Amino acid sequence: METLVDDIENRFLQYFREKRFTVGDILPREVELSEDLHVSRHIVREGISRLKAIGAVESKKRKGTIICRPSPFLGFEKVVHAGLFDTQDRQDYMELRIAIELGMCPFIFARKTPEKIDELKKFAGISPQSIYDVPSEVDFHSCLIAIAGNSAANDFRRILLLAMESIEGRIKKVPPPSHQEICDALEYGSYEDFHQIMNKHLATYFP
Repeated sequence: METLVDDIENRFLQYFREKRFTVGDILPREVELSEDLHVSRHIVREGISRLKAIGAVESKKRKGTIICRPSPFLGFEKVVHAGLFDTQDRQDYMELRIAIELGMCPFIFARKTPEKIDELKKFAGISPQSIYDVPSEVDFHSCLIAIAGNSAANDFRRILLLAMESIEGRIKKVPPPSHQEICDALEYGSYEDFHQIMNKHLATYFP
């Protein structure tokens, strides 16, 4: 059932579209919003609070309330950190994470540069066993997918990487391609070489 605050949030978003606001625009003052939306200033404040919670607006001193570019996964990320999902949920997220990362391979390969590869090598680790260490794996793959330059995919992967904590200790103990081998394939190999080694590396997560 839609509450009054849900209604005002939707009306705010419709108001943004009608006024053709864009990121960086400053909202009118509360009294003007109250008049335009035909609600009390209290409800306006509640609506703005909801928009802040999803990252759509922020308040800045001496400027007012500014429209922002929100992360589409901001609210979900907060829920994930609360630890409310079970092992099966996290396994499902891991499958999505793998599908996204393999799907991003063409963009990673096409947009690689010597500088980006050098940055990736910093996270490659000196031991093949680093793939069994969750922080090392998170750092490496976060840097890897950042090469693709897709901010939405990078935001979503941050959420999916939390799934790794639930399968720690259940990774297949067979030597998969190391982080360094992935770097070498990206730097010196063909796209097919890179995609194949990524496929083998990510298969480690499934017994």
